[in-house]
Amino acid sequence: MGVALAGIAFRRNKEGFSPEDAVSRLFGKRVEVLQEPVDRSFDCRHDHGVLVQQYGNIWVISNDSLTMPLLEDPQHDVRGLYETLDSPELMICFCQYESGDCYGYAFIEDGVLTRSRLQTSDLPLQQFGPLKAFERKWEAAEFYLDEDDCPQEEWQKIYYLGDREVTVMEHFLTSRMTYEALTEYMGVCPWDESITPQNLYFRLHDMPVQQTQETVETSNKNKPWWRLW
Repeated sequence: MGVALAGIAFRRNKEGFSPEDAVSRLFGKRVEVLQEPVDRSFDCRHDHGVLVQQYGNIWVISNDSLTMPLLEDPQHDVRGLYETLDSPELMICFCQYESGDCYGYAFIEDGVLTRSRLQTSDLPLQQFGPLKAFERKWEAAEFYLDEDDCPQEEWQKIYYLGDREVTVMEHFLTSRMTYEALTEYMGVCPWDESITPQNLYFRLHDMPVQQTQETVETSNKNKPWWRLW
């Protein structure tokens, strides 16, 4: 079974971070904490399932509906996300859907989406913003064609570094770069099984009308006067 995960990684150095509270505020939903082992029906690709992983001071919040709009639209408003997570200097959004051939990442720096790359099976490669340093080696990488006894239109580009010490099929290049973005800038990758995080599982539920209004009012009280809308 392949990897199927989309999430947001960020560094949190301050004390007192409550993942339950953060998830509730991000989605505007009531949060149910699930105990391990979780039911097999749990899936953070669904709107109501959220996986939170802690790797020391690195946190990863995984949910498809939270992450994919940021990858699909580089102009998507990220201020609410940025402020709810207490203004992290850097956030990396990512997706790694191997069964759907969907891979990508986005850098959000000081509340601004500065760079993104998204590869899907049915659309051209989508890129936004200037290249990061780790991407330039792949932009300049040489390649050869893997003929593999198939028609010419099916030949695959194989990119390589150095004397072919590292080779990556064009089809999986964004996947490789997503891994490099997370490991280089965050020091962890959620599908790297050599590192074991602390996992927290949440199920989202709609809030009662009164509680929803109270949540909005509380949120407004914490905003400066000029941001009450």
